[in-house]
Amino acid sequence: MQEITRDLTDYRIGLRDKILETAMAAFEKKGVKAVKMDDIATALSISKRTLYEIYDDKEALLYEGISKRDRLRHDQIQSYASKGHNVMEILKEAYRVNSNASRNICPAFYEDIHRYPKIEQYMQKVRAQKCAEILDFMHLGVKQGFFRSDINYNLFLILCDSVTDAIIENKLLSTYTMDELYYNFFLVPLRGVCTEKGLQLVAETWK
Repeated sequence: MQEITRDLTDYRIGLRDKILETAMAAFEKKGVKAVKMDDIATALSISKRTLYEIYDDKEALLYEGISKRDRLRHDQIQSYASKGHNVMEILKEAYRVNSNASRNICPAFYEDIHRYPKIEQYMQKVRAQKCAEILDFMHLGVKQGFFRSDINYNLFLILCDSVTDAIIENKLLSTYTMDELYYNFFLVPLRGVCTEKGLQLVAETWK
């Protein structure tokens, strides 16, 4: 009996992971609104009842997918940072991780996720947490001599947040590629806060 129970549990865990992987791939390719729970069940050859036994609704599925994706990216960058790299090297790695992960995601995905209250609340919470982390990171960059000491970094982060909101509100993802947006959004303000020492590394790193 214990073996049967364990097998069922392992099966459910494996199925949960497969559902999440399949759903997120479809959401990112087509947009969240365009993908129905029926589509996910059909793709996995399971019943819709089984799908709903594991995930209550599309919002619950999307929430777990986004939060898992964010944790993996964060852990990857933190692992790199823990190996003694300076802030400029960490920025390069963060740029690589985020731009590669976002490159093939369709614009509709970013527009659709804001339709879900739980996702919006989660994103606001993560944004606040990241703001505190980035603020500490910018101050570390000042100590290392890469970032200017005369910048109000609290204000700087508020302005960066406003740009992020403007990208979504003006649907710039439908006009420009993610690579274009990342390059201009990331590098332009970065150059503005760098010292001569920092600018030299920017020039060497992002040629």
